[in-house]
Amino acid sequence: MMGKTISMSVGRVAIYHDIRKEISANVDPSLTKNNVIFIDKLAEHSYSVESYTNAKFQPYIDLYNIGKKNCRQIHCTYTEYLAKQNEKINAKKEANKNNGIKRSVRNTTKLCHEYVLQVGDRDSNGVKNADIAKNREYCQKVLKDIQDKYKHVDVLLATYHVDEPNGTPHMHILVQFTGEDYQRGLGKQISMSKALELDGFERSQNRGDYAINRWTKDIQDTIMTDRLHEVFNEEREILNEGRKHDDIKIFREKAKAEAEALDQKRIEAERAEKELIDRHNELSESVSINEGLNLWYADQNEHLQNENDELKKTVQLKEKEIDFFNEKISKLIDKKKSLIANCRFVSGDLVDLQEKISKGKNQLSELENQSDCMKKIYENYKVEADEMQKKLESTSYELVNAKIRVAAVKSELEPLLDEKKALLDELEPLRDELNYLTEKSIPNAKKELVDTKNEVKKWQHSLDQLKGDVTKILNSVSENFKKILKLHATAKIQTQNATELTEKTKQFYSDKIDKLDGDKIIKEKSKAIINDSADEVQEIVRRRRRGR
Repeated sequence: MMGKTISMSVGRVAIYHDIRKEISANVDPSLTKNNVIFIDKLAEHSYSVESYTNAKFQPYIDLYNIGKKNCRQIHCTYTEYLAKQNEKINAKKEANKNNGIKRSVRNTTKLCHEYVLQVGDRDSNGVKNADIAKNREYCQKVLKDIQDKYKHVDVLLATYHVDEPNGTPHMHILVQFTGEDYQRGLGKQISMSKALELDGFERSQNRGDYAINRWTKDIQDTIMTDRLHEVFNEEREILNEGRKHDDIKIFREKAKAEAEALDQKRIEAERAEKELIDRHNELSESVSINEGLNLWYADQNEHLQNENDELKKTVQLKEKEIDFFNEKISKLIDKKKSLIANCRFVSGDLVDLQEKISKGKNQLSELENQSDCMKKIYENYKVEADEMQKKLESTSYELVNAKIRVAAVKSELEPLLDEKKALLDELEPLRDELNYLTEKSIPNAKKELVDTKNEVKKWQHSLDQLKGDVTKILNSVSENFKKILKLHATAKIQTQNATELTEKTKQFYSDKIDKLDGDKIIKEKSKAIINDSADEVQEIVRRRRRGR
């Protein structure tokens, strides 16, 4: 069989929420039609716990008032009477606090208490996938068992909820603990301790062993577990089974140590995470710089390549111009040779020919000069082109190096990112454990500590009261023994009468001590003191008799 957890937790008294006159944010109104009210004793009292309580206890007030003097009668409702008692308790607590008195005062009385019972959790028995009918049957049977087994726990309201989509089917029960068979005051009163005592959960002297805790545990261990087997055919799964229950002080110290260790781990994890983030930012910045450099190098390379192409085009044009001029010079030289070869020296034409030759020479000289200039320009462009080619090669080399550095940075960054992810994964359960301690363990420890302090205060108060009563009795014993000795010394009573009076006094005050509630050891010691004092008085009386 599979296993499911069961729980019974203390809830906030919220009657209008229980009967859905108030709809909270976690409720789906379309599912509210599936809710069921099992028990409703408050409807005829307009859901007023005060009105129900007054009607319930008024017959006991009337019975108490019979035969009492008017000044001793109760002339108000039970809730008003209870409110006055609570005011006195609070006033006494405040007075003790202001006066620095650490004596404990009993807690005020609440009209009712609310508990929430459920099977499983949202994952194993959530509203969205739960068997609604089985859960309703389970809650009905558990409720009936509680009513049958605990006769002094009055269930005022019991509601079954299945309209909270993110929760589980659960039952709210509003109960009133009612004690009876009181020797003083009303015959029936609201009292958690008395009601639980009558149902078999007596007060314990052991620290931390509270009747209310034993009552809720009994419900879970017997009723809820048995019905889980019957209705769901599943075993009960107990969280933290086998965990040893420590003393509250030890538990608090352990919880504090665990919390401090978790805080330290959290601080270390945050520090490591910050270092990783800083390292990641540095590497990201380095990658960004390298990427910027890559873009700049690529841009410069493209710019130099374009300039180189333009220079190549210019050189080609200049080379074409030089070829053109060289061809033109060659034609002129050939023309000159032809003219010289074919020339008929005529005196009249010679001068013209010489002039033409002179002009041709000048033109040839100018062309040669232009050719020289073009050659120089060509040489300069060629030098510039070589320099640009060298720059281009250098830029390409730097670009390759930059790409290599970027690849190295990325390879260095990848294991760091993996380490960061691993640290975050390792930190997650620590955060969950810290939340668990913060939300459950530490509040529970604080509550147990407060309950323990209250029990210690009650015990101390009882002990102080016993000491006070014993002291008064011992003082009375001492006074009476002194009177007997004085009467015997003045011969107002005989020795036999003095002995009898001493014995009766001893017996009377011993009986009074026996009737006191409290620690048996203190009572026995007090009786021993009375017996020793009585023996001394009788010895003094006997010595006086012999002296006479």
